[in-house]
Amino acid sequence: KFGYYETITDSITYEGIDGSKKMQEIMEKLRNENIFNEKEKIDYSTRKDDLKTNALKFIINDNEYFMVRPSGTEPKIKLYFIVNDKNHEDATTRINKLMSLVKHELMK
Repeated sequence: KFGYYETITDSITYEGIDGSKKMQEIMEKLRNENIFNEKEKIDYSTRKDDLKTNALKFIINDNEYFMVRPSGTEPKIKLYFIVNDKNHEDATTRINKLMSLVKHELMK
């Protein structure tokens, strides 16, 4: 009735002296540009409640979204992907495609 949900948690590490600076630049770029042609972008850093945090949620469509947030303790950006489709195979294919697209963009 509700289809199949596939989730993946991943991260990208930015090593070296400039790792933290690179993470900040990426988060700023994600906030200010429509890189993923998303339907909606939610910036949790602008919230006025307990959910305020340095994170972005990209809603690609009604069945696909991902979140991005920098780690507070390590030089890495954490990624959370969720996809819904009619079966496991289709959901897995779509989430892997979405993850590949996002990671490619963040590793430029």
